[in-house]
Amino acid sequence: MKLNEAPDDKLIGAYVAIRDEIAQLEVAHKATLATPKGRLEKIEVEMLRRFQERGAESIRTKLGTAYRSTKTSVTCADWDSFFHGFVLNNQAWEMLEHRPAKTAVLQYKEEHDELPPGLNYREEASVGFRRS
Repeated sequence: MKLNEAPDDKLIGAYVAIRDEIAQLEVAHKATLATPKGRLEKIEVEMLRRFQERGAESIRTKLGTAYRSTKTSVTCADWDSFFHGFVLNNQAWEMLEHRPAKTAVLQYKEEHDELPPGLNYREEASVGFRRS
């Protein structure tokens, strides 16, 4: 039967069944990936430990290179304090997007050795790997 000839209930039922099948496959896929992702995470933690122990930023081998990188995040903990108490008072419009403007906030942090009020700051070390 062609789709344009199928009754509404058949199409809706088929759609719901396929959507459920996809959801089940996604759950199974996530479960399948959990173990190897856990092993990768353990290796990343060990490499970060080795970088710290050696004072290194990268380790090159014939099989590939591991390198340390830093990810930063700026989020708003108190919008009223940040927007009304800082942005408006200082006409610091460059610090606004739909979220705090990370680049402008990091420049301010670098210049003033502090964050504008109402923001959270986080750095996270991570490890990347490149094939040789």
